[in-house]
Amino acid sequence: MTAAHVLGLCVYPRTFWRLSRWLAERLQPSASRRTHFALHALIFAFLGMPLTCVVSAELIVRGNTLLMGSHSDARLRSDFDTGFKGPLQLPGATRSESGTPPSILEEARADDVHAWLVRRHAPVLVQRVGDHPRWDIPVHIDFDGNDDPRDNVRSAKHMKELRPGIYGEVTAETENEYYLSYSIYHIRDYDHPVRVLASAKAEHDNDNEGVMMRVTKPELQVSEVMTWYHNRFFHCALNPDSHGSERVMARTHFENQSHPILFVQAMGHGVRCAQSVDLQKKDGLKIFRYRGEAEPTSPRLDTSNEFNLRYDIASLDSWYDQATGPFDENNMFEGLIRIGTLASGRPLEVGRYIAGNYSGKDGWARPKPMWSWDDAWDEIPIFVVHFFPSHAFRSHLGVATSSQYVEHRAAERSFGLSPGELWKALDLPTEARDTKTKWENRNFHQVVHQVQRKHVYEAAKTLFKRYADYLFQALG
Repeated sequence: MTAAHVLGLCVYPRTFWRLSRWLAERLQPSASRRTHFALHALIFAFLGMPLTCVVSAELIVRGNTLLMGSHSDARLRSDFDTGFKGPLQLPGATRSESGTPPSILEEARADDVHAWLVRRHAPVLVQRVGDHPRWDIPVHIDFDGNDDPRDNVRSAKHMKELRPGIYGEVTAETENEYYLSYSIYHIRDYDHPVRVLASAKAEHDNDNEGVMMRVTKPELQVSEVMTWYHNRFFHCALNPDSHGSERVMARTHFENQSHPILFVQAMGHGVRCAQSVDLQKKDGLKIFRYRGEAEPTSPRLDTSNEFNLRYDIASLDSWYDQATGPFDENNMFEGLIRIGTLASGRPLEVGRYIAGNYSGKDGWARPKPMWSWDDAWDEIPIFVVHFFPSHAFRSHLGVATSSQYVEHRAAERSFGLSPGELWKALDLPTEARDTKTKWENRNFHQVVHQVQRKHVYEAAKTLFKRYADYLFQALG
């Protein structure tokens, strides 16, 4: 094989184009030139072009892995695949905050029970630290003494230490479960300089990722975990089974049986459930646990390992108080989401983005509050996942959840409405489609000639979605 032939193979779109022509000639050797060309183009469209796209994507993934080096941890290796069942042993001193719930659950005030649950299930954060450690420390948005996120980068540059903190609450309680939300805010989302050259949207001021947990009654144990991971919802559980529209991507691990262990990336700060492979490389790790009765521990603003850091938990009250405006230069949020209309005709609006420096006024990468997390691949509209979590978990994983809310801080604090009143006021498409035709093993119980076109469509859609998930994870 000559050097020219090798070079020709490297230009793989041309190679696939020639292969398509070869197949067309073999399939119809006596056809006319026009027929040959039509068959050639058809084969390339359905075979050559998809192969070209896959090879291109894989080359980009490999190049990104080499470029990111020690921070190429977006590509998930689930413990369901590796076979690791735990427990996941973390370095550093553990701390149990479970204890006995205040009084008896049936008799205690809801606020006391909710506060106890927030402490009991406060996540352990395995935080990777990158080239700008200052931006990889989770803090409260008012760490500089005000709620305005526009000046946070400027304020943080002059600080010698940052007090770690996250936000936590029981967002809603139904007859059968509690929904706990933890929001993890970072001052700046940054990226590798080469990736920044490729897209100005690769970095921005402010960043907000987080997690929602479903805690069942009466066990008071976390049954499923849903994190926000690079504009996608990432589900974790103790087993990989899902009967909804989304997959369970990773195994949930706990410290002291109650604190879910989360892995938080450097730079882009994607949050997902920690897996055993995340601890194989311990360089540049800082592990944060809820402080309990102790004081928060300010980390060193460098890449040194620290395994005994303590964070504080604040409520989301200040976020809810500003969620509905007025959206001026003093508000925490910018942009609007029109979510519905009250019976009186008054429109319901909520802030779409966290205010701050960003390249452009709109964009999928712009930092968002929890109610603006919107996965383009799921069947739940924007706003609903955070404010009506039982609907989201039921649609995503097919778990039996209750829609009868008995407590709902988010609706009452933000809008002064009961959850029923808020649901009725929504103009969003809140009904999920039927997912019974998902391409699962039960579909293969049918005789081959009974497999319908919709099954083939669902199979193709699922395969494409899984490959898209892989690309999102691999590229971070």
